[in-house]
Order: sequence, then structure tokens, then C-alpha cells
Amino acid sequence: MTIKGIIPITLLLIVAILLTPAIFAQSSCPYTVTFNVTPTSGPAYITVSISGIPQGHEVYLHWGIEPYPQGPWSDVTDTLMSWNGENYTVTIGPFQPGTWVAWVFHDATTNTWINYQCVPFWNWNVDVNPPNAGYTWAYVYPNGSILITMLGRAPDNILLWYGLTSGPGNVPWYTTSGSPGAMNASMTFNPLWGNYSVMIGPFKPAGLLPRLERAWVVSSPCLHRPLRLGSWGCPGPAPRGFSLSWP
Repeated sequence: MTIKGIIPITLLLIVAILLTPAIFAQSSCPYTVTFNVTPTSGPAYITVSISGIPQGHEVYLHWGIEPYPQGPWSDVTDTLMSWNGENYTVTIGPFQPGTWVAWVFHDATTNTWINYQCVPFWNWNVDVNPPNAGYTWAYVYPNGSILITMLGRAPDNILLWYGLTSGPGNVPWYTTSGSPGAMNASMTFNPLWGNYSVMIGPFKPAGLLPRLERAWVVSSPCLHRPLRLGSWGCPGPAPRGFSLSWP
């Protein structure tokens, strides 16, 4: 199944999760999980750490390869994690760019399976240095809010730049207050689906803002770097924008 093929399904599930955080958020889940992918391009290793498990336990990273996030696993492996004085950690790989890797944890001492947010059958998902980073799609709500989702290299700090324009293409951008320029918002990585998302708006329908439409710019390989005035922080021209309008 291709990325385009799973977008309608994953987008609906992402919308449902964002709309009902109280149902899915497990405030009693006592574990903290971090991970890192190195290097930031080409084949890479994933280092995973978990805290909240007492020292002296036998802990395994239970992981596998997926064709897409939350998909069927292959090459399923259990790798013993080591205690580093603060948490349990392990490094796996290397993986080729574009490889989807999923994992959960198994505390063999207590025979406890630890899933994402302590929800059964949920797992962490990471696309290793995705070649199609920046692939973006959007969902427009009836009130004019826009949920924007993109594939990006994790974990990165991703900024969404957006503004009101008079149409698509190389035209001036304006803020919602009418001042020239762009606005920005931080995108949040969702380990359940291995992508980034952010909600912006709500915006007025185009009919109330003559010929205005919503537009945004996303750049995973550039915007996570420090930005300087007048520079996108990466070689070449500024990233292209995506535009959207509705009646």
C-alpha cells in the first residue's frame, strides 16, 4: 500500500484523536519514552530510551518493520535494553531511508507489555530519514480551521509558516491582522502515526475576505535549523508554498 493510499484512513484517525484527547490520553501512564535517529540523512540508527521502570528489571525493545504506520510487522525482534543509571536504552539498526520501524516494550521481570500511551495495540512508529519528507495534506473543518499533517524526519523541530494571500503563487503574504508578513506555528510529532501535525485558524470563508486564500510553507530539512532574517536556513531558493481556498 502506498502513502497516498493510507492518507484517507490515517487522516480520519488523526482527526478523531485530536478531537478526543481525553479519551486516549492516559494520564496514569508512568513511562517516558524518548528516541533519536542518527545520522540525519542516509542509513541511520534509532536509539530508544524508556524511564519509569525500576532498576534491575529485564527489559526488551520489541520492534519490527512496517510497510506503513500501524501496519503489519515483519522481521520482529526482541532486543535487550541496558540500564544507564537513569533509564533503559538500546540502539537498533542501521535502517535504510524510508523504512518504517515500530516498537513497544516488554518488561520481562513483571511480564508487562508497554504500548504507546499505555493503550493496548498502540505502538511507536518512525519513518527513518524519509525521502519524501515534506509530503503534506490538510483537512478543513466547517468552522474554517485547518489540520495540516506532513511527513518529516523525527525527532525534529518543525515550524509551519503560513499567511493570507490574494491567490496562489509568488504573491505577498499577510497576517490575520492584515499586516504584511507570515505567521508560524510549531508542529507536533505524533508517534502513533509517525508524522507531524498542527491546527491553524479558524479562518473566515474566502467570500468574507475578497479573493483571499490560506497558504502555507513547510520545509522539514530546512526549518528545523536556526533561521536568520531573510534566510530559510538551507541552500537554494525558499521552499515552495501550498495553497488552499474554500467557498
